[in-house]
Amino acid sequence: MIINKAVAINPIEPSPLSFRAPMGMEIKLNVVFYSQNGAPYSSDLAAQLQLTGRTSARTSSYFMPATDIVNGKARATIPADALNDSNGYRLRIVGTLNGEPALLALGSVMPIASAGFEAVPEDIIDTVDIVLTRGRIAEIGVKLWDDEDKTNPYELDTTTISSNVYASRGGVVLAPFVVTPVSPNEVVLTLTIEEVDALPATCWWTLVASNANGAHTLCEGTITVKDAPVG
Repeated sequence: MIINKAVAINPIEPSPLSFRAPMGMEIKLNVVFYSQNGAPYSSDLAAQLQLTGRTSARTSSYFMPATDIVNGKARATIPADALNDSNGYRLRIVGTLNGEPALLALGSVMPIASAGFEAVPEDIIDTVDIVLTRGRIAEIGVKLWDDEDKTNPYELDTTTISSNVYASRGGVVLAPFVVTPVSPNEVVLTLTIEEVDALPATCWWTLVASNANGAHTLCEGTITVKDAPVG
């Protein structure tokens, strides 16, 4: 079942967010984050959904990866067997706002014993961790596919691919990769030696596809920067 909600980013107090959801069904919670001026909040908040059972007092956390950064969209997936507390759950959405931890939304979830709509496949964001070496140019080849089985090549002729290195997930940009298409569905990401040497030992990266339908994160992960071996 898909549930769509809106959250207004307020640095003073969290936005109210509550909903009902059927038991025994996977829930996809789509959230659009808005700035105080009503425009979509166009930065990745590294959001996380937290549900605390009123009976069990146990808290379950679910990542909310950005599905369309420019338009402020993110999604959390709640497994089919997760909502089993008949007394409901306290809801929190936390994230990173202006480089600081923030409580973005507060409310409740009430499970109901009812059938719902069939869930649809979730957008896939691959996790790809990278290791770079100081004193060496970074050259990373990335092949892009439209399906999980990697049988349908991603069409790059109508899509712009961008990739950045961040201080942390949801943090500030440290360096942009130079993105060079080398085939209909493959790009090479490049950083100079100076850019690699300036990176901290651990940071974060994302690869985003932008077209007429918006911007979508295709993959992301941790970057580990190691010193070159001696000798």
